[in-house]
Amino acid sequence: MSVFTFGETVIALRGTEPIRLGGSMDVSIAGAESGVAIGLARLGHEVRWAGAVGDDEAGELVLRTLRAEGVDVSAASRDSGAPTGLVLFEPRLPEPTRAHHYRAGSAGSRITACSVAEAFSAAPPRVLYLTGIRSSPRPQAGSTPSPLSARRDAATGSLAAAAASATAAATGGRGGPGLG
Repeated sequence: MSVFTFGETVIALRGTEPIRLGGSMDVSIAGAESGVAIGLARLGHEVRWAGAVGDDEAGELVLRTLRAEGVDVSAASRDSGAPTGLVLFEPRLPEPTRAHHYRAGSAGSRITACSVAEAFSAAPPRVLYLTGIRSSPRPQAGSTPSPLSARRDAATGSLAAAAASATAAATGGRGGPGLG
């Protein structure tokens, strides 16, 4: 089964103690959509992830990690004008771990609806996985609605609704079954 997802994947630094005390940090990646993509790829599904990373070492880590997990990143882009996002996880015993997000102006925050629509329509999947965090990327300046977005939701430009419409069209209106 083919699955398509898009979203922002960031570099995650996980501390062993409160940040103000210093100490070491483990480096990994984090992102709801990429986490699901990795899980589905490990289960043997064909998964394609679209998103934007900075043209930096952090972005290379994101793409390398996803590729190593069997996720197709051919729909991903590199943004030379913005960095890859960052999240710091700080343990706060006895409190829950605190997350500090640094995503404003990141490459993933600048992804456009047109770029995601192009990646989606290049190979329409059987399943589309979205979360609420990045399911409405900003429209590209000066762009006109694509047939994909205009078809279902011209009023709001919602990519999620447009992608659902395209999925229904690709499956003959049957929609897509669950992941079973």
